[in-house]
Amino acid sequence: MLQACATRLDGAANTGPISDCVTEVLSHVAVNDEYRHLVLRADQPATLAEPGQFFHLLCPASGDDKPYLRRPMSTYRADPASGTVEFLYKVTGL
Repeated sequence: MLQACATRLDGAANTGPISDCVTEVLSHVAVNDEYRHLVLRADQPATLAEPGQFFHLLCPASGDDKPYLRRPMSTYRADPASGTVEFLYKVTGL
């Protein structure tokens, strides 16, 4: 699940509502030893995001692993025509 604010193109502070959207993982691959590329199928307003806009990803619970906090990630690319949002992130920690 993604949580995002409405997109602002004029650089002003974002005062728009926060919205949640359920997404589907299309791909999640290692770019190299440090970075991963995550591609999600999503609807608007998520697909209207600009590079660098932050989303808070809610990771699904699996077994005994139940994440408490959402994971903030910066947008790498979003494409309204294909209905995708992409994230490129560095793996840190355990």
